Amino acid sequence: MSATATASDCGVKPNQNRWLGIDFSGENRKWSPRCSKSNVWIAEITPFDDRVRLQSLRRVQELEGDGSPFELLADLLSKRNFLAAAIDAPFSVPKEFLPNGSHKELLEAVAKLSVHKSFPSARTFADSLVAGRKMVVSKPLRKTEREWQQRGINVRSTLWTGPRGGAAMTASFSTYSARQNVRFGHGPPACPACSRRRFLRLN
Repeated sequence: MSATATASDCGVKPNQNRWLGIDFSGENRKWSPRCSKSNVWIAEITPFDDRVRLQSLRRVQELEGDGSPFELLADLLSKRNFLAAAIDAPFSVPKEFLPNGSHKELLEAVAKLSVHKSFPSARTFADSLVAGRKMVVSKPLRKTEREWQQRGINVRSTLWTGPRGGAAMTASFSTYSARQNVRFGHGPPACPACSRRRFLRLN
C-alpha cells in the first residue's frame, strides 16, 4: 500500500499527509533555546510517487513561536497535523514500579515533579518511583526490553540513572505525555496500545 493510499484510507486531508520522526532527549540542556548542538531532531516525511521523501530536518530550537523548545514541540504535536509521529522514547517503566499499577498515575506523579521546570532529572524521577523499595536488580526491565535482550539487543532500563541509563529519557517523555494527556486508552491514540484512529504517536 502506498503512502498516499494509507492517508486516503484514513480520511486524512492533504496537508496532514505527512509523518514526523522525533529524536528525543532526556538531557535538559539539549532543550535549551540557546543550545547550538542539540540532539533533539524533528524529521518530516511526505509521500512522493508511491514512495516517501525527507521534506525537512530541523532541531527543536528551530520551531517558531512563543515558549520553550519543549513547549513548542508539545504544541506542534498537539495540533495533530500529521498522519503519525514516531518518538524514540520509552512510554513507561516496569509495571511493578507503576504507582498503583496505573500508567495514568505515573503521568500524574511526573506532572507534579515538573511544576517548576521542563521535566525532572533522571535521579528525581527514578527515586520517586522506587521510593525506598528494595531493588532486586539494579536495572529493572520492562517485558519488551527483556524480550529484545534475549535476542541479543542492548537495551536500557527506564529506571537506571547511571551511564547509558534510560531514566532521563523516560522522565522527559513521560512529562510530555502528561501534558498531552497521552496514556493507554485515553487521549490521542498511541502505539503500543493504539487504536485505528488517526494521528498516532509511535514508540
